[in-house]
Amino acid sequence: MVSIANCPVLKIAVVGDPGVGKTTLLRKFMREDSTLMKSKFTDIQVKYVDRNGHKVKLEIRDTAGLERHRSLTRSYYQGVTSIIFMYDVNNRDSFDNLTKWNDQYTRNCRDPVNSQTLIVGNKRQLTNDTPAVPADTARNFANHLEADFIEVSTSNSFNIDECFFRLVDNFFETHSKRQPGHSSSRVDLNSRPKYKNGYCCL
Repeated sequence: MVSIANCPVLKIAVVGDPGVGKTTLLRKFMREDSTLMKSKFTDIQVKYVDRNGHKVKLEIRDTAGLERHRSLTRSYYQGVTSIIFMYDVNNRDSFDNLTKWNDQYTRNCRDPVNSQTLIVGNKRQLTNDTPAVPADTARNFANHLEADFIEVSTSNSFNIDECFFRLVDNFFETHSKRQPGHSSSRVDLNSRPKYKNGYCCL
């Protein structure tokens, strides 16, 4: 088991239009077992998680309302290795604006090509109502960005943990492929939750 001091770090930024549920997503995931780091440009929530025998440190950045002025800059994205683009499934504009958020991230991130991207549709209430943004539409957009996709509901905590575990699992899967000679770094992918149509099926 890797010690806390030596465990890998995932630096995650969550961006999207105001009101899509970014702060609630972080609060529901972090709960009481997290700490807050203050930096010059943003607040960073820190949480250690164990996943399939691997420990990882998550540093998740809170926009603190900066997105209201489209003022996220290179300083905010500095060092980010994973990006979550979040929208409201019942608000088409918040989804259409993901293109602008992706453009901003690409301009300001040092290495957007090698970072991982997750598209997250929030406020999926699991009802029969037709959302403004169908899952297939969002999935096609994610495929265009070579990104992953999941739908969550911050109101009832549906898929909240799985959202971040998806990033962790993808990180270790990529890490194991880059170091094929080190079996200790491999993740048992058979133990990963299976996702279908954006949902986590345990």
